[in-house]
Amino acid sequence: MAIAALVLGIAGAVLCFVFVPSILALIFGLVAARDIKRSAAAGAPKAGAGMARAGWILGLVGLVVGVVFVIIAVATSEDDTSVRDLRVGDCLQMDDLGDVVRNVPTVECSEPHDGEVYASSELEGAAYPGVTRVLELVESGCYEAFEPYIGAAYEDSDLEIFYLYPLERSWRVDRGYLCIAYPLDGSMLSESVEGSGR
Repeated sequence: MAIAALVLGIAGAVLCFVFVPSILALIFGLVAARDIKRSAAAGAPKAGAGMARAGWILGLVGLVVGVVFVIIAVATSEDDTSVRDLRVGDCLQMDDLGDVVRNVPTVECSEPHDGEVYASSELEGAAYPGVTRVLELVESGCYEAFEPYIGAAYEDSDLEIFYLYPLERSWRVDRGYLCIAYPLDGSMLSESVEGSGR
């Protein structure tokens, strides 16, 4: 039983996301350790005690690591959407966006959110035109698309424009940009801003 505990403990540590070997190693290891302790009290040698201990310790380690993996997977399983997969009308959470954005938490527009994609387009050109020119083109495109989608001129709206634009390092494969409307006062939205006249 001590050997089985050791083998299962090793398997459990390697395959920590599969809980069965770790649980069996823990059980076999503790049972084998108890039996070895009883037989030692009766005067028999303590053969296998180290294997039993190693088995249940490895089983416990595999179990703990597996639980940590599950917790991390659940904690990071928000409805993150790749920037490349965002579409006009998608509602999203913008509060934790960094300098370089690859994924964005998306939600249904009926749920609280702080931004909505209202336009997307592609920039043209074989060579990267420089960040200043990219920003000019994106700002112009987002400004022009604002009123037709929102239903109010940008100057009369209580919404602000945020945009995601291509970088030089990704220019060869991604020249797309996204225009996102969000409340200027920092409040949350609970419906789509399309045609809202805000």
